[in-house]
Amino acid sequence: ERARAEGAGASAIRAAFARDKLRVQLFIPKARRQLVATTRRYGALGVFLGLGLVLGVPATRTFLSASSRRRRARSLRAAALAAYDGKKWNEAVDLFNDFLVQTSGGADGEAFELLGRAYRQIGDYENALRYFERAANRLPGRRYNLERAEIYLMRRNLPLALRQLRTSPTLQSDAEKLAHLIDAIRTRDGDGPFLIEALGAVRLTAGDFDGAKRLYNRLLEIDPRNTKILRAMADLSKGLPTGMAAPE
Repeated sequence: ERARAEGAGASAIRAAFARDKLRVQLFIPKARRQLVATTRRYGALGVFLGLGLVLGVPATRTFLSASSRRRRARSLRAAALAAYDGKKWNEAVDLFNDFLVQTSGGADGEAFELLGRAYRQIGDYENALRYFERAANRLPGRRYNLERAEIYLMRRNLPLALRQLRTSPTLQSDAEKLAHLIDAIRTRDGDGPFLIEALGAVRLTAGDFDGAKRLYNRLLEIDPRNTKILRAMADLSKGLPTGMAAPE
């Protein structure tokens, strides 16, 4: 009788286990269908929020935090672009920097480029160069030779400006734009020796030897003993390549 009782007990346990197993097998697809239906109705964010409230899952809170940061980053980028398009340079600088904080420095190359341009507009040339460098590292084919040459020229560093010009893949067009910038500065600040020399060097680098000679002759009228210009004129007279395009 004891053996029968133990056998009956074991059978009951096996039957209960089989029923539980069946319930699990039936529950999983039903739960999956319910999750899909709930997601369609309330969205993925609503589902995760519900799970977080019911279960307190840390991963759910992490998901919400990451999602919030992404929304915040998109909002900051849109605001920064609006400030940039409105030529509100200081505001654009602040907003782009806030955007970079939200993305932990992993922003797209365009954001770095626009931040560099905004820094240039407010006269912060050091940061402008830094962000043009970062943009160049993220945008294949973009080297920002003209932008860097213009900044070096504004800082009156002619050798570095000409180095950027010489390595530009669009040297001729960049030289013309750089010449326009120099002419604009000459109109604003007056026709000083540095600007005449810079324009002459740009003309020479671009292959405009006659234009360079005219400008160098003007410099020699101001200072007949200018050894840098005398060497450049000697090279031009000998028909040498542009080795003295940037008198140092």
